[in-house]
Amino acid sequence: MALGPIVDVSDVVFALSEATYQFTQSAAGSYNAAGIAVRGSSTIIDVLASIQVVTGRELQRLREGRRNEEWIKIFTLTQLFTEGTAQGATYVNFNGENFEVDRSFRKDLYGNYFQYRAKLVPRIGQ
Repeated sequence: MALGPIVDVSDVVFALSEATYQFTQSAAGSYNAAGIAVRGSSTIIDVLASIQVVTGRELQRLREGRRNEEWIKIFTLTQLFTEGTAQGATYVNFNGENFEVDRSFRKDLYGNYFQYRAKLVPRIGQ
């Protein structure tokens, strides 16, 4: 099956609702002399991105048990990280709530941008 022409849609992605958001990334962690993991220092970076709330059919595609969580989609040209990488998860404050990058998708064929899914981090006591 032949693929159609490759189209760069990065301009379209950012025209949807681009803005500069502050993301928090952590440096790689280390271990102290007792062998206990020590989290790396955090850095706040400004990232041009389009962030949209996940609703409707997109929520239905999530695994059962995750559909009751609040999710956002992030489209950006900047690489972000998920938990389990050397850097640790990237966080963004969106509409007054803190979200953790949970899943990443590389979109090389359509403008070389990244798509991420992020979940709401519950506040203590919720």
